[in-house]
Amino acid sequence: MKNEAILLNQLGVELYQLNRFEQACQIFEEALLIADQEKLPSRQYLDIQLNLANSLQILGQYDKAQDLYKHLIERDPSNEERYQSELDNVPLRKVANPVLDMNKKGVGYFLNSKLNAAYQMFHHALTDWPEEYKNHRIYYDVQFNLANCQSTQWKLEDAEKSYQSLMEIDINRKNRYQLGLKYVHIMQDFPKAFRLNKAGQELFNAKKYDLAEKSFQQAMDHFSSETNNNPLYYDICFNLANTFQLKGKYKEALFLYEEIVSQDSNRRLQCQAEIEKLNRRKSLGKALELNEIGFELFQKSQYLASQFCFQDALESISFSEPESHPMYFDILLNLANAFQASGQYLEAKPLYEKLLTQGKTQPHTVQFEWDLLQIRMKHGIAIDLNQAGLELFADQEYEKALGLFKKALAILSPNYSKLPFYFDVELNVANSHQQLEQFQNAIELYEKLIQEDPGRKARYQIELANLRTRFRSSRPQQRPKGSQAKPKRHNSKKKRSRK
Repeated sequence: MKNEAILLNQLGVELYQLNRFEQACQIFEEALLIADQEKLPSRQYLDIQLNLANSLQILGQYDKAQDLYKHLIERDPSNEERYQSELDNVPLRKVANPVLDMNKKGVGYFLNSKLNAAYQMFHHALTDWPEEYKNHRIYYDVQFNLANCQSTQWKLEDAEKSYQSLMEIDINRKNRYQLGLKYVHIMQDFPKAFRLNKAGQELFNAKKYDLAEKSFQQAMDHFSSETNNNPLYYDICFNLANTFQLKGKYKEALFLYEEIVSQDSNRRLQCQAEIEKLNRRKSLGKALELNEIGFELFQKSQYLASQFCFQDALESISFSEPESHPMYFDILLNLANAFQASGQYLEAKPLYEKLLTQGKTQPHTVQFEWDLLQIRMKHGIAIDLNQAGLELFADQEYEKALGLFKKALAILSPNYSKLPFYFDVELNVANSHQQLEQFQNAIELYEKLIQEDPGRKARYQIELANLRTRFRSSRPQQRPKGSQAKPKRHNSKKKRSRK
């Protein structure tokens, strides 16, 4: 299959994002083996190696991760800073994993608006931080997170001090902290407008667009022509324009976007994109709106809800020939991707087949997703069979377990017969043979694994040695031909009777 290494890499990234790091490592290793066979371009090969190094680091396999980062620095000096940054984190992770976990939890709380819990996590992380690493970049990141939390909680004086302190000690990222400080000053100058804007954003996210519009309008009323030339004012304008657009008030939305384009260079490109989207929305109608909502849900991993939106979008097309609608195949692709992401491979398959046949939308993307589906289906079925086999093996149902392991191998052969997962299943087959006392079959498999998977040679040799010991002890002891049993000696001396 073309570009199989790239597909495996994407699958590994998805597993990594789901915190399934051991499986991600396995997939990245498979991708590298395939990449060697495919002679993958250097840039893509290095990306897979970086993903593997990051996974190894999180799993605590620090020495392997360090070796990979050093190798990447040698192979790709143009990105030395990126790799060196990760390499520098390894010693910190060895001693500071608990505080890094606190920071990670704090970020999660912050994103879910649990500000008190986030503050506590950031504060504890900084308090427990190892003294020898208090000049580390990540330590400054935690301080920055705390400052953002303080400003969001309206602890403005504390936030101001935190940003100012960071500007002095982390000079390379001074602009980052200056922006935070700027917003603190705006909050101090326009507290009511800031609060109303925040309330409007929360209402917008809750899809209460009428109330959001009212809140943004009230926030704008706090500015005059002398004070409206600041980032907060244009943030409010942008939020109000987005609300108008979703309410179908296209004329009002267009007016605000054009005003921002002419006045605020920071949001110019973003507003121009929204103007293009607005013009498309006006011409394509409800199908586009439902497709956009479905796509937003998809990006939030709400795959089932996104499927309903994409299906409704297709049904909303009123054309006598729906396939002639300019959005039809784009929506169909999104629906296929949603099915695939939720593991509904059989539902996704006919949609991709239709898209490949038509060839009217993003042919490279469709081919990529189709190939990815094939990988997932093969790996998914084999993984499920192997897992079911392991459960039967644990219940001492060795014959049934052996049957499932062999089915998994049949699915993976021959395309995946050089991958670590394939060797894992072969090892399970050998262990099943051993438990069933089919010793010769087991010995042959262990010897085969020693040759084909030298990275785990020692493991297989131990299994083989134990098996041979067990094999010898299970065989009945036989005497060499021609030998005779020695007769037992009997004491022929008679006891003398006492006279």
